[in-house]
Amino acid sequence: MQTTIAYNEQEIKEKGSIEDIKQGYSIWVDLVDPTRAEIGRMQELFSLDAKAVETTLNKSKKPQVRILEDHTYTIILGIKYKDLRTLITDGVYLFLGKGWLITIHSSDVDLMSNVYRLFEEKNKKVMGAPIDALYYSMISEIVDRYEQLLTAIELTITNFEQRTLYRPTKKCLRILIHYPDK
Repeated sequence: MQTTIAYNEQEIKEKGSIEDIKQGYSIWVDLVDPTRAEIGRMQELFSLDAKAVETTLNKSKKPQVRILEDHTYTIILGIKYKDLRTLITDGVYLFLGKGWLITIHSSDVDLMSNVYRLFEEKNKKVMGAPIDALYYSMISEIVDRYEQLLTAIELTITNFEQRTLYRPTKKCLRILIHYPDK
């Protein structure tokens, strides 16, 4: 699914187009679970680096920032728990150019609501700033989720320590090291 938003200091066009760049708008194209063809179309329209596109298509999860000839390519991980034992990581791929930003990610990562909240509540100045401000704000939101996840882990460990009074049972130790009961 593709969403294209054009914005400037005065307004947000929820059904923006690439042509809006010529009229002074910043463009954000958000691709959720895109097909190869959709990514290929973005590659053609924005002259995206072929190696960066291939890395995206291969769903690399190696965080990185590449400064390319006319845009920047970034991979950052969205992290969350599926359950108490399963951590899910999803790659979020960002292409940042002059006046435009393309994000590519799975439907498990919600960027849209964070951006709308940013525009409406947190920092309306982002709308009048260059597209880089939106790029940095997105990265900041994802990193904030890391902090929330680490705090939850810390609280869980503290709670576990308090319940076991530092004298864990064999069963507790097996759970911690993922050995099944024998």
